[in-house]
Amino acid sequence: MGRAASRRKFIRFCLQPEQQALYSNHVANAPTNTKAFDFISPGRATRLATSPTNIAHIHPRDDFWWSENRKAVAERFAKWLLS
Repeated sequence: MGRAASRRKFIRFCLQPEQQALYSNHVANAPTNTKAFDFISPGRATRLATSPTNIAHIHPRDDFWWSENRKAVAERFAKWLLS
């Protein structure tokens, strides 16, 4: 098996729901494969961003808004942090 084939095999392995569940049970990174939640306890799932209950509340980042407002937000945050 060549290097490229080995890499593809490894990626397929990592994308399996069982493997992603094992990983997500030990670190705070949520799985990208939603079928992994079949192998994650409900209590643990509530702490992961992509759980079925949490993902509904995720909003995509608006890069344009941040490019226009980053400085003002940083200043406001610093002011709050120092208060």
